Amino acid sequence: MKSPLNRPPIGRSSTTARVSRFALLVLLLFVVSSTAFAVIVQTSTRKLNAGRADFGSGNHSFGSPEGSASITFDWNNGTGQLVSTARVRGTIYWDSLFGGGCARLTINFLNSGGTVINTVTRTECGSGGDANNSDNQTNVDVSFSSINLFNVTLRVAEIQGGQEVSPQSTTVGQTSGKSFGVTIDNGTADFGEGDHHFGHPDNPGFVSFQRNTNATLTGFVDGILYLDTLSTSSPPCVEMDNDFKTSVSHIHTWINCGPGGDANNGANETFISPDSFTSGSLSTIAISVFTRGSNVLPVNKEFGFAGAAGDFNVEPGQSNVKANDVTNYAFTWAVPEPLNWHNLDTLELRVMDGSSPILDVRFREAGNVVSVRNEATGEFGPEFPVGSNARLQTRYATLDLGGTTVGPVTTPLGTGPNSPIVQLVLPLRFKPSAAGKTYLVDVAATDDLGHQDPFAVAGTITVAK
Repeated sequence: MKSPLNRPPIGRSSTTARVSRFALLVLLLFVVSSTAFAVIVQTSTRKLNAGRADFGSGNHSFGSPEGSASITFDWNNGTGQLVSTARVRGTIYWDSLFGGGCARLTINFLNSGGTVINTVTRTECGSGGDANNSDNQTNVDVSFSSINLFNVTLRVAEIQGGQEVSPQSTTVGQTSGKSFGVTIDNGTADFGEGDHHFGHPDNPGFVSFQRNTNATLTGFVDGILYLDTLSTSSPPCVEMDNDFKTSVSHIHTWINCGPGGDANNGANETFISPDSFTSGSLSTIAISVFTRGSNVLPVNKEFGFAGAAGDFNVEPGQSNVKANDVTNYAFTWAVPEPLNWHNLDTLELRVMDGSSPILDVRFREAGNVVSVRNEATGEFGPEFPVGSNARLQTRYATLDLGGTTVGPVTTPLGTGPNSPIVQLVLPLRFKPSAAGKTYLVDVAATDDLGHQDPFAVAGTITVAK
């Protein structure tokens, strides 16, 4: 059991602390239920075109592959150490109408400091002509595992006299952090951050995972446990249990037995700042918030680094836009193999101002339809087909469905209806009422098998005037 920490509440005299936490969260993002796991934590796609040497997938037309190569990262902690495996799949093309030659793909596997720890090369020497002929193609399927593996670089080039000519390269940064914004309003027991108004915290707390360079994973629970009761006569105690799960439970208990009254009174706040646990076997964090002796059930939530419904990416990850300008926001989701994207039920993206969304968009795979949550009712409004002339809006933002697109991403993992990857492009326009702030972007998904991945922080949007 831990007693409340002696520090001022965030949102009043602790602004610097909140800013530093937000900076840490951004760093985690842009550097990311079983006790042992071996699962895909990231699926990325890349396409390289270096003149007569290309790398991608699918049909080759107009001088370029139509599809992308796939790069997946698998994490396995079954040995008590976190081992990362990168797998690169795609096709090298020799793209010359008028003669033979060689194209080379170089794959460098890097540690956290950017040092190459392994290199694999593949070469395609073709006779030229149609790049779709098998003679002008070499399939690639390369994997490498290490506790030190963090990133991968791909470089493709034509080879002349043993030397690379006009190489093209790209780096695939592996995610190293994942965070979930959490706001809990459970009667007299609340969890979040910042000031407390209208019966709930103004801002979310966070449950986060951070991969370390020593083959371990650190879990964090960061926020405030509030006692929210106006009564000052025998107020109850509230409790938060954080269970960092490995082969056994590691439960950290936080208790607040404040005087009651104003929830913003520092005596009614227990600062969890943060609660952390490090292990090579950590994969899940479960939290429980409740009032001792109450018949109100606890609020229980569980978070894992790997999503049961898949993994995601948003582009741009850090977006800076002006009010009334349109930004095309690309939201990509990859379901676990051997599923395809039609096994998804819903995708949801929301733009968060503290604990409240200024825009909450839901895509439903059945019917290929989109809806926006109504601010007044808290319920999703009518659904409209992607590509229709509908405009969905809130007080702060507008989504143009006429410019919205959704479709599979072609990679060696699958094409068309068999692709496990789907991309939703959302043309977003923020109104002047949203200007002057930076917002977190949360994404979530459900599938037809009953899996539900909770909202995870995917990026930030800063809206200027």
